[in-house]
Amino acid sequence: MSTYFVDPYTGYYDKLSNNQNIISESNNVVESLNVTKQVVDDLNNSLNTAIWKELGYNDLVSNIMPGLSSSIQSLIDFSIDGLSVVCAILINDLLPLLEKLQEEDKNYEYYYTKLNNLTSQQKYDTNGNKTNNYYFLENKCLLSKNLCESIQEDIKDLINNIKELDNNAKQYDSESISSDAFVVSNSNLDSLILVNYNGNNYYVVNTKISVLDYSEYVQKNKMYQNAGALNGQCMIASQIYARDLLTGTYSSKSDFVNMKGSPATRINERVRSQDKDDVLKYVFDEVREGHPVVLQVTQKRSNEGLRHLVTVVGFKEEVTSYSDLTPENILVLDNVDGKIQTLSERNRSLYNQGGKGFQALGPTDVFLAKEVNMETLNA
Repeated sequence: MSTYFVDPYTGYYDKLSNNQNIISESNNVVESLNVTKQVVDDLNNSLNTAIWKELGYNDLVSNIMPGLSSSIQSLIDFSIDGLSVVCAILINDLLPLLEKLQEEDKNYEYYYTKLNNLTSQQKYDTNGNKTNNYYFLENKCLLSKNLCESIQEDIKDLINNIKELDNNAKQYDSESISSDAFVVSNSNLDSLILVNYNGNNYYVVNTKISVLDYSEYVQKNKMYQNAGALNGQCMIASQIYARDLLTGTYSSKSDFVNMKGSPATRINERVRSQDKDDVLKYVFDEVREGHPVVLQVTQKRSNEGLRHLVTVVGFKEEVTSYSDLTPENILVLDNVDGKIQTLSERNRSLYNQGGKGFQALGPTDVFLAKEVNMETLNA
């Protein structure tokens, strides 16, 4: 007979206790995907030759094969961040709790049975007071009862966490990330492309990863503050966004969760000035060169702090000088939600931090964060 180790806990236990190899199986899935991606990449390298292009297979070489490789990489990322995480939680966290509940339930049954088998003479002395044995068994029952109920709550929390992971996966499997931006054409500058956003054209940095693709990636993988991934460290997150765009690297979920260990925790190039024009000129010049820029701005929403940093990725087509830059025509990738938007959409403007000056950080390929310089700066 059991009191606390009952369904659904016994059901969970029966399934997991006989399948402790699921972690190794999930690792095999990831390994298989890695091998598949390597085969595709090797094939793509073979295709990416002059003779294939001359034969008219540009679309295969330039779009289909790289797209296939990117899709497999997404599967790998989801397997690592989803499948492997769930399997590890099931075996390393949930199963030990179920075993603990089973053991403690046996303890409760043992003491409860002994307590109920006491005669009246064993429960009370001649003065009508509880005997020491009665006290002992009563306390043991109460302790086991409380512990069983506490373990049950821990198990419910874990199950809910797993279900939430599953819901997130279903959401992103069934829904494409909506975007109000699309590429119009290349601009007259190799470092920029023309993108239409909400009915207006913007010059956007032409980085190794397109800004549109990257925004979709960080949203799908919840690499933004509203998803709890960035721990409020907007400066580092903005640097990671900029670095990834420039180097053609998709950072993993762990890079965003453990940002203090990332290469972007140190900054060694900035412009800080009491003159807003100095910072705007820097932003304008860098973006025209195809470099995303980390810009210090205000936050005026009630659930956000005053200071924030975002990654500037472009400006409106009509802008011909830094003097034309306003919150309405500066396009950014905002690490609050991972979306492309103008500064004005979140009621942002340049922020003069404590009167120290307006500030922008330069995340170009040359002076991206190094491990060897200056102090760590967290937002």
